[in-house]
Amino acid sequence: MQYVTEEMQRLLADRLKLGEYAKPVCRVEVDRMAFIPGRTEEISFVTGEASKEVSLQQTFIEEGSAGQTLVNYQAIVPPVPARGSFSPDDITSKFGMRNGKMHTGIDIGASVGETVVAVWSGRVSATNHNKPYTGYGYYVDVQHDNGVMTRYAHLSEILVRVGSVVQQGDTIGLSGNTGHVMSGGKDVQGNYDDPSSDRSKGKGAHLHFEIRVNNDPKNPQPYLEGTSKMFISSTNTGGGLTNGATIKGTVGAQVFNQQFKDKQWINVPGIKNISPDAVNLSSIQYMQRPSYDSYLVYDFVAKKVNAPRSCSFDIEFESAKDCLLKVGYFSNVTEGLELNIYFNTQLQVKVKKFDAGSSIESVEDVPFPAGTYTIKVEVLWYGGVSCKLGLNDIRINEVKGGVNTDKLSAADPAQKNGYYETAEIESIVFNEVKKENSLQVGQFVYMDTLVLDNIISVDIDDQLEMESHEARIVISNPDGYYSPDYNPFYFPEMYQESPWSYYINGYHVGVLSENTPVRIYYGYGQNFIRVFTGLIDKVDGVAEDHQLTITCRDMYKKVLNHVLLEDKAYPKVSVLDTKKTETKVTDAGSVTDGYSGSRFEEIVARAKYNAKHPNFKGAAVDYLFLLAIAKHETNMGTAGAGRESGGSYILGYGVPSGSAKQPEYAGINKQLYFGAKRYAEALKSRGWRINSLEDVKYFWRGGDKGSYQWSKDTNWPNPVWSIYQSYVADPSPFADIPAYPQTTSSTTAATGTGPDDLKAAWLKSAVVTDLIVSAGMTGWRQAPNDIHYPDYVIEESYFISTSQASGKVIRAVPNKEGEFEEVDINAVLTPNGWLNPYIEEYGKEFEAFESKAGDAISEITKDTNYRSYCDRYGTYRLEMINMNKPIAGQFTEYDNLVSLEKSTDWSRGRSHLAVFDDEGKYMHFVDTEILLELKGEVRTAVLNVPYAKSEVEKRKIAERFFFDNKCICRTLQISVPGNPALEVMDRVYISDRNTTTRSVYTIKGIRSSFSVENGYLQIIDLTWSSGEGAIL
Repeated sequence: MQYVTEEMQRLLADRLKLGEYAKPVCRVEVDRMAFIPGRTEEISFVTGEASKEVSLQQTFIEEGSAGQTLVNYQAIVPPVPARGSFSPDDITSKFGMRNGKMHTGIDIGASVGETVVAVWSGRVSATNHNKPYTGYGYYVDVQHDNGVMTRYAHLSEILVRVGSVVQQGDTIGLSGNTGHVMSGGKDVQGNYDDPSSDRSKGKGAHLHFEIRVNNDPKNPQPYLEGTSKMFISSTNTGGGLTNGATIKGTVGAQVFNQQFKDKQWINVPGIKNISPDAVNLSSIQYMQRPSYDSYLVYDFVAKKVNAPRSCSFDIEFESAKDCLLKVGYFSNVTEGLELNIYFNTQLQVKVKKFDAGSSIESVEDVPFPAGTYTIKVEVLWYGGVSCKLGLNDIRINEVKGGVNTDKLSAADPAQKNGYYETAEIESIVFNEVKKENSLQVGQFVYMDTLVLDNIISVDIDDQLEMESHEARIVISNPDGYYSPDYNPFYFPEMYQESPWSYYINGYHVGVLSENTPVRIYYGYGQNFIRVFTGLIDKVDGVAEDHQLTITCRDMYKKVLNHVLLEDKAYPKVSVLDTKKTETKVTDAGSVTDGYSGSRFEEIVARAKYNAKHPNFKGAAVDYLFLLAIAKHETNMGTAGAGRESGGSYILGYGVPSGSAKQPEYAGINKQLYFGAKRYAEALKSRGWRINSLEDVKYFWRGGDKGSYQWSKDTNWPNPVWSIYQSYVADPSPFADIPAYPQTTSSTTAATGTGPDDLKAAWLKSAVVTDLIVSAGMTGWRQAPNDIHYPDYVIEESYFISTSQASGKVIRAVPNKEGEFEEVDINAVLTPNGWLNPYIEEYGKEFEAFESKAGDAISEITKDTNYRSYCDRYGTYRLEMINMNKPIAGQFTEYDNLVSLEKSTDWSRGRSHLAVFDDEGKYMHFVDTEILLELKGEVRTAVLNVPYAKSEVEKRKIAERFFFDNKCICRTLQISVPGNPALEVMDRVYISDRNTTTRSVYTIKGIRSSFSVENGYLQIIDLTWSSGEGAIL
């Protein structure tokens, strides 16, 4: 916010010349909210949890037969095999609280470079090369059966990629000291570029090893000691077995989860027919062994019984899909008990052998088909000995018919490859699983509205380039009366209760605290209008001044702060989902047809193709740089690992240490794809340009991806730069070799005519609607002064074109997050041309937990002439920027214009713009007005806009660019008496003889200031409303 001096404020106040009934006024309303405890918020989100493809035979056990259920598990191997068999002495830091924080794994002593292996078979779900000096450093996550994940952190090298299938004992990396590590009780400092640093000397090296079950960290030590196990599918064996249904598919959403945390389990809907002994002989116990958790424990005291004693309860369950049941339990005896589970009176689980308390055990993957069931869980005791059996949890998951190949992993989106090979599916796939967490959050409901009667000043800043408006309210605060933590009992001698800080339902509530709704009104006398609706951001108190300063943001704060809890895709699309043309490309490195030319020609052709691969969404990858790497590493595939007999590792990609080759990177096409992918990711911040040796060094170090050296050879950048320069100077040896394959998988836009089976495109407005609904911009209004205004107003995104679009588009269903409908394009003929839909690229995705709604909307709208904001009433608006609004006011030197300043600075002006689409096609635009200001100098800017295929779309982008450029380069600023009706993008008439100003201007910023002493003033930033547009 611009500071206004006291002298300036007095000058403005004197110039107001207001009458008695036109006194400036400001009103600030604050909603008081009552907290109601007990409400449970179901937080649901979708995660890319690893799951299994299963094929299981349902078997029943005949009553009285010898049949029983065997509990199976996979043994563990130590993660650092060089240490031999695991010993507790290998642990340098244990699981649990450490220095006031939770240590979610164990540290195992290991020097830099020791082999680290997968402790169980699984698939790599995440790798991270981005944090060489903080956090976990370089780490690998491996997903195993039944929601079990292991993490291996502080590695020096990662030798696997996301999606790789690893067998138990396979090498996944080398130990190291990346990330936050300590040595001798102190943080290890320095960097790897300094050979004299503690970091380079390997101090603090170790392996941080974690085991997580359904993302809950578990102590790895009992697993390594064999007292805890990773269980796999149980089996029935012995006589008296009969087969039921065969269940095939992929394990999907969890639809039932009963954990025995407290006695309220008996009141859970769906749990019925609880036997008396199931209550009388049971208790809820939190136990450290066999694991830190709570159990429903049945405690039997030694005595003889005439008949087995049964403790049982039923679960009433219905599903339209096949399902799998899992039951976790423990016992302190090896026999003398039975755990039985019946499905509609048919016995399907009969556990008779137990592990005597050293381990929690689990019956896994008990299959049953779709239907309605009474599932009876029974603990049967034969008497004679004292014993215990504790139930930990009962879970049921749906089985989906077939494998979901849409998603590899949600854990590390930066490492996803953008393709999926069906041939790689073995036992584990990454499947979207909807999860729900029940949070006891209580509820805040509207109680009443309070008005601040002690205002000192109120300042509001509203700028076109700001994401949200800001307000700053200063009030007097005698004796802390308005403070959010005010407590009259602290000073009983001056006891005074305050409506601004109170207790309700046993909870203390401070009114002036974060996220309290605020409304601000400006005006004169008895007339005022609302100018701001928002939420409190923070409150600062100054004891000496007896004041509180309240900082607020408008309702767009909700959009900016909201982190997406599930992947947003419009729709989800993979390479396999796109339309195929002549050549079938199933992934980054697997092309179904061969190349008929020479090996040299194939390298060049595939380098050209992968440099423009659609997965890189318009990244300007230079194929000559890929060829320079190939020349330096393997002499264009004729030396070392680059030879065909060596696996065609022509770029050296996937050959991290000598002869240790990673087969998933073998082959010319895969080498060039992953090389181009690394280029696109590493050099994005530099516009993918390689103009100097420093650019090559930046790429070699990892660039935007963080610390990742292409080669251990520190001289690597010099020869590569030299080769690349020679290729740029003379590309003729490669010029006549066409890219191969010449046609690829592509997603077809929905504008224009075409075959009937083309996919419908998505209106940008549909995507924005879904995002703002997910951010909570609907249903928040409670106060009487708010409920009459709409939650959002979103214009359908259209632009003018010379041709009529046809086909279908996807638009959002109003007020329903995640629901869309396909409608025919309704192109409208206007005097200027056809009004066609503004669409988003097919398959736009935003990652869960990685994206905020505000960032996503900015990305959607950044290259359009649409404005995304919240208005003075808290309504979200997406609307086209209108430069031709009616004139909203006029200011002249003789009436109400207090001061005027002009500023022009064309040093950042750009008169020429080149707009590229994702096919490399471009158009040039020149703004004649800027060109004249620059005295004919052509200054160029370049924009890469993948979706801008047509001239009309490119022109719209150019118009927005030149408008923004002019706003930056020239500004007119005026000071005037406050006018609460004015808004950003309004047009006003200005006349001032002293500065030869007489024209209509557009408001690009308003700073409003009210104070008791100096009244209501505004400083308005304007830009020119008229001028030559962008022309070709």
